[in-house]
Amino acid sequence: LINYYVIGKSANLKVFLIKNNEEYRIDETVNGVVEVNIEDTLSIGEKFYYLRVVQDNGERAWSTPIWVTVSE
Repeated sequence: LINYYVIGKSANLKVFLIKNNEEYRIDETVNGVVEVNIEDTLSIGEKFYYLRVVQDNGERAWSTPIWVTVSE
């Protein structure tokens, strides 16, 4: 289960969920808040996720990567 809650400094936000250096999901808002609860199907191996946030004022932010390892 993947949960994230982002509050921006401006109303228009784009939040990118990155999985293994590829855009996995993009959420946009006009109220400055993005809240997501999703489930990802994982295969065996190591994966990593992080968030990239882009605001309409040009400011950006990134989260620290989270590593997930699935074994048999």
